[in-house]
Amino acid sequence: MPKEEEKDVYKSLLTQDASPSQNLPLTLEMPIIVEKESATADVSSADFDDHQTLKVQHKPPRKAVVPWALYVERLEQSIAACLASHGKSMSKLIQSLALLTYLVYFAYCMNYSKVVVVVVVVVVVVVVVVVVVIAVIVVVVVAVVVVVVVVIVMVVVEVVVVEVVVVVVVVVVVVVVVVVVVVVEVVVLIVIVVVVIIIIPPTP
Repeated sequence: MPKEEEKDVYKSLLTQDASPSQNLPLTLEMPIIVEKESATADVSSADFDDHQTLKVQHKPPRKAVVPWALYVERLEQSIAACLASHGKSMSKLIQSLALLTYLVYFAYCMNYSKVVVVVVVVVVVVVVVVVVVIAVIVVVVVAVVVVVVVVIVMVVVEVVVVEVVVVVVVVVVVVVVVVVVVVVEVVVLIVIVVVVIIIIPPTP
């Protein structure tokens, strides 16, 4: 083909209008890539979902911590109420066993197993009962010994009957008072355990 004809062909191709089917679309539907930028330095791109919505992380609420002062205050109030109601008799027994009661209450408030709490309460009550029984036995034995001695002295020395009766009455009164005091203190201790552990809930 001559060069002039070749140029005419190229020129016609360059100036030829394209058909509608050959027209390129004016807009291209290209995917828009959006970078996931964090709002703050503490928020990472993993905190966003596919729709650019910040994911809210629901953290479990922290367990309420019961202050130690609340335990101590309730324990002191219970001991003070007992001493105010029954005087200072056998207060050492209450003070020594109050620590066990406090430990039981502490275990309950720390949400330990109910079985553990029940076992500890039973152990406390058994210890109290054993101490009370031993104290009563000792007092009764001492009283019997005193009465026997008084009777022997009365027979040997021939003391006046009135004095012997007075001594026997005093011994019997002492025994009765000690037994009543011990029983009352045991009941008070059991009431403390029931009230502090069962009735009063552990409020933060």
